[in-house]
Amino acid sequence: MLHEHTPDTLITYRCPYILSNDILATLPLGAYNIHPSLLPKYKGLNPWDEIFRNHESESGVTLHRITKEIDGGAVVSQKMFIITPFDTLKSARTKADELAAGLAKDFVVNLQSNASLLPLPNKFDYQEAIISPENLLFLEKNDNIKYNGLNKEGKFCIVFQMFINGEKCAVRCWKCLDEISKQVIYRRLKLVSEWMKDNQPSYLYDIFLYKNGIKTIKGIHPIAIMEWQDDLSLKEYLSTHIQETHLLAKLSDSFITMVSYFHNLHIAHGDMNLDNIRVKVDGSLHLIDYDTFYVPTMKQEKDNVKGKPEYQHRVRNKNMYISEYMDYFSEYVIYLTIKSLAKYPELWNLFGLANKESHIFSRDELSNIQSSRIYSFVREKNDEELMTILYFMDNIWKYENTLNSITPIEKYFKHYDLYKIKNRDIGYQHLKTLFNENSFF
Repeated sequence: MLHEHTPDTLITYRCPYILSNDILATLPLGAYNIHPSLLPKYKGLNPWDEIFRNHESESGVTLHRITKEIDGGAVVSQKMFIITPFDTLKSARTKADELAAGLAKDFVVNLQSNASLLPLPNKFDYQEAIISPENLLFLEKNDNIKYNGLNKEGKFCIVFQMFINGEKCAVRCWKCLDEISKQVIYRRLKLVSEWMKDNQPSYLYDIFLYKNGIKTIKGIHPIAIMEWQDDLSLKEYLSTHIQETHLLAKLSDSFITMVSYFHNLHIAHGDMNLDNIRVKVDGSLHLIDYDTFYVPTMKQEKDNVKGKPEYQHRVRNKNMYISEYMDYFSEYVIYLTIKSLAKYPELWNLFGLANKESHIFSRDELSNIQSSRIYSFVREKNDEELMTILYFMDNIWKYENTLNSITPIEKYFKHYDLYKIKNRDIGYQHLKTLFNENSFF
């Protein structure tokens, strides 16, 4: 029946059968079961007798991934209900049935809108495959491997922490790829890894790519292996050291040094933001996540992943090919964030920047910088240095129609410093006039 109707997924409830791997492999979105208990409590075919025998005052239903271990797959969602003194086994099962219907409905709606559960392999496939060394095709004969269950999931990837011959490594697997996307990512990362091997650049980590890296229930897929990073993301670092303004001021200078180095090498990250920049204990910077990376050996690679919109210039959405200019506007946003917090730590709480989805600019504010919260704050403080950056960013947004026409940030500072030396007494209102007349350079 499954072969005849080719369903995307299978959801079972009150199912007395154990599904074979052959059945699971026919389902692009995998198979899921709704179990009438709050797993991991009360596994098994009929948990009701034990639930009532133990006089439980609450129970529930659990939607979980179907794996070889009965009722042991990854939990997707749960709902709880109260068992009253007046409930019978029949009435409790009726409550479970109603909640199970709700779980199934919510899950199907989520499948239609959530890219993380689109065509296999998804995170569940990798979680099931990674625990068996025979599925790790990149291993050499005498390699020693240890997996402790730790992983981090992003929008497009799931990264597993593994110890390979005693070294802590990040094994990166791509979720939800169709065949074309898989080929594109592999081709790009192959060019990146080869360029890194030849050039040994600073601020980047070595990447080892395996086309046939891991065997899942849906076939063999590529992986990338890098050194596991326990360093803080830039956002975490800012949060931890928000009151240490001298460290943040030093960090802003280090950031300019790093991006200037990248510009000289004609390379770009493609999705530079506070989460993809890592800060070591000594304050040094590194970048992670190279799926969108550009190196000079790339030609005519499509710019399909545009990066976080809170960091991107308006023309990025129309940009056709990846290039060395992709980060130019993002760098202004990041520098402004660091510099503003170094001067005014209260902005962290004022703008709610601890929230994962909060940034120095919202998407709407970028399109009208002079109406943004940061613009109003800086203007009230009469801060000439930050105002000049904001004016210039506003100018870039309004008047630059290609990424390669954006002035690199180190050139901005070179000219700004010269201007300050020659015009020490001129305030930001005069600088604003100069920016608007496009005569700053």
